[in-house]
Amino acid sequence: MQVMEPSLAARKKALQILRQIHLLSQRYFALVLAMNILVGLVTSAGLYLLDVRHPVFWGMTMAIVHTIPYLGAAAVTAAVGLIAFLQFGSLGQALLAAAVPLGASMLIGIGLQTVLMGRAARMNAVVVFVALLFFGMVWGAWGLLLAFPIMATLKMVFGEIEHLKPVALLMGN
Repeated sequence: MQVMEPSLAARKKALQILRQIHLLSQRYFALVLAMNILVGLVTSAGLYLLDVRHPVFWGMTMAIVHTIPYLGAAAVTAAVGLIAFLQFGSLGQALLAAAVPLGASMLIGIGLQTVLMGRAARMNAVVVFVALLFFGMVWGAWGLLLAFPIMATLKMVFGEIEHLKPVALLMGN
């Protein structure tokens, strides 16, 4: 607020934008938490049905490391596949067990989460996906985690600046 121009209207507008960003960040992290828990539950249930040892552990692990988009799911998928191969001695069973966390991550973590994040910020799902790809390539795992809040904040700020409103409209639904 100290770097804003001295007019009261500009300061009120900046405060309004900051409050919107705060609310959006709260919704984003609540959604990420809910999706990670759901991915963990689905992983646990699927591995339990396949009789893989310690399904709750793998579900909890998936819920925690799924915070790192793509890479976390890949690590758990590989570990579950290896453990299932050692347990069952069958490549088919190992691939089936590895498909559980991979499928949960793809359907819930990538598909559903991307769509819900786009709706939460009234952003186009394609913009969210492209932002994940771009920031993931630039900053790695941190970029994947921060891509959505950065893009949602930019869209919100662009929507408040008159000559940048067309860009905000392109980013929206």
